Amino acid sequence: MMRVLTQEAVLDPSKVEARVRREMMARKDAHETSNAERKLTHEEKVAKLESKKEADESLGVYAAVFKVLNLSNGQHKFKIRKNAEQHNLTGCTLFCPQFALIVVEGGQKGIKAYTKLMLKRINWTEEAQARDNAELADGGDYNPKPVRDELDLMAPTTAMQDNECTLVWSGQHRERYFSGFRVRG
Repeated sequence: MMRVLTQEAVLDPSKVEARVRREMMARKDAHETSNAERKLTHEEKVAKLESKKEADESLGVYAAVFKVLNLSNGQHKFKIRKNAEQHNLTGCTLFCPQFALIVVEGGQKGIKAYTKLMLKRINWTEEAQARDNAELADGGDYNPKPVRDELDLMAPTTAMQDNECTLVWSGQHRERYFSGFRVRG
């Protein structure tokens, strides 16, 4: 602005600087108000995400089958179930003594993201972490013996350092065969 308003800038530089700052603030305020007007409400965001998931599924229902040698870590079970729900996938987790089988079906983008989670993002060799800090913070008695549910009794006996997840099959379906994501023993 000093080059544009050379005559005025020479006479009163602080006045020109104040004018430039006012114009900058006016442009910034106009920009922020226009962004606020376009911003979606929470309900509109949820509706937009749901419509994108439905549009993804309308292109076809895809499925993937994964084999995990040892699925005894509760964090892994939670990540498998929660990410399936978040990507609008249905299916089941089947446990047998030697391994666990995870079957998921849904839209192509959801299956792609879930496959990336299963094959790259989850560290399958990670041991389950003790939850003693949360129990002590609640003021409860510390119980050093872990509580095992009925699904853990069917957990495979392979060591966690040898644990891995492999993609057994991936392909397209005509329709969904599952109504939700379930765990079967």
